[in-house]
Amino acid sequence: MLKNNKKNSWEWRCFYGQEKVKNNILNLIDFNIPKPKNIEYTDKYIIIPNLSHNIKLRKTTDPILEELHVKKIIKTQNNIFKFSRKTKFSFPIIENDLLKLKILKILNENSNIKSLNSTKDIFNIEKNNYSFCLVKKNIVRYNIKKKISKFEKNMRLEFSNLYINNILHKTISLKCTSIDIITKVLTQIDMLHFERTNYVNYIKSLETI
Repeated sequence: MLKNNKKNSWEWRCFYGQEKVKNNILNLIDFNIPKPKNIEYTDKYIIIPNLSHNIKLRKTTDPILEELHVKKIIKTQNNIFKFSRKTKFSFPIIENDLLKLKILKILNENSNIKSLNSTKDIFNIEKNNYSFCLVKKNIVRYNIKKKISKFEKNMRLEFSNLYINNILHKTISLKCTSIDIITKVLTQIDMLHFERTNYVNYIKSLETI
């Protein structure tokens, strides 16, 4: 079964080392932000050479089952990435939904089957030199409504602790349908100079996968 989430959106992301970076950001924001939500995910990123799309397996509420989540990069500007809205695939993936995966060119070339029951059916890992990277996430998420920020668009600010091969990595992200608003907020919180990336490119930069 296929599910689509919300709209295409821009995402700015950086990684940092010191906790004071997070505190400085919260102090520099000049509007009252809402109470955050604390979220935990376990994701298995599918790393594909020459592609930076966000493709991952996410644990569901059922400890055994996983969903395939796909966000395609549709535009890049100054290393801020515009992603397609998230598409979720529940297993087994039926024939009518396979076209979405074929468009991304991530399907096993031999996947001429009626349904896909697991990632083994989708990805020819050895042939295509794909790899998996397990990422455990502890996320502090602020959903910021436009009536609070007065920036004309809703935004999402996240601070996340990631564990990759049991090593802690800290990341900040800002998501919005408008890149102009992201730039304005980055100016306000003095973060324009920070190096920008996305999850997949960051994982590729590590020697841990």
